[in-house]
Amino acid sequence: MRIALASALIALPAIAAAQAPAAAPLKAMDAGKQAVQAAPAAATDAAKGAAKDATQDATGAAKDAGQAAIGDAEPWITAKDGAVVSREWELGFSVYGMGNGSFMFEPDTADKEGLLYPGFGGASGGAGFNLMGSWRGIIGLEVGLMFSSERATGSIADMDFTVGQQALHVPVLLHFAIPLEKGVRPFVFGGPNFVFPGDAEVTEVDPGLARVTSTSGAPLTLNAQADNYMTWAVGVGFEFLMPIENQDFRIPLTLRANLNPNSEDKARDKLVAPVNGIDYTFKTEWDVQAMATLGFAWYFL
Repeated sequence: MRIALASALIALPAIAAAQAPAAAPLKAMDAGKQAVQAAPAAATDAAKGAAKDATQDATGAAKDAGQAAIGDAEPWITAKDGAVVSREWELGFSVYGMGNGSFMFEPDTADKEGLLYPGFGGASGGAGFNLMGSWRGIIGLEVGLMFSSERATGSIADMDFTVGQQALHVPVLLHFAIPLEKGVRPFVFGGPNFVFPGDAEVTEVDPGLARVTSTSGAPLTLNAQADNYMTWAVGVGFEFLMPIENQDFRIPLTLRANLNPNSEDKARDKLVAPVNGIDYTFKTEWDVQAMATLGFAWYFL
């Protein structure tokens, strides 16, 4: 029995030595398993990164292409902050209301030559519409129709009366603008304004004028008359660009003067020749008119 126990003790180291090399293959197997598991994860992460980069590149390319297409199309308006894009031609129309002042200057005493001529001034209003076209928003042409009520008051011996008429104005104006693309676009303009008056009349006559008579006792009679005429219109304006996307709407404001190149200095030239020195017909082809307009414009091209 002692001999068998001793033999077993001698065999144990040999058995342990035989089993030891097996641990190394097990560790190698675990490392290989981990490598196999890590490889798909690394490949997945690489694929995700490549897909993300490709998506970003495609999105950027599409954005650039869209912007290029928008630039080529030259849209009317690109944002909701009143930003108009400059384009080759602009075409639109406007409607507006107007306040006006109409004036006939009083001649000097020497130029009155004993005639009763007080000079006239007064305010009224009207409305109209225009067609406008311009090149690159810089130089343009405006043709309009303006319907105007025109009245002015004069005084003889501190007694008032009013003369005036309705009139149709046809302005043909050349515009020069600063083509700002945001906010307000300022411009100046000028050109001929053709005036077609209606029947002139005298109204609001002070009753005291009925008692004014000539040396022969004939009563003073007052009338008014206006023929077609032309003035030069000059002025300044501002177009307020409206923040409406995909539409070119504007609010135009103008201040203008109509100057009559045929204005007369002498009282006799401002009157139809008096009959018997007491029947007066005043010409109401105004020396000067001042106008302010405010409207709404739509540029559709």
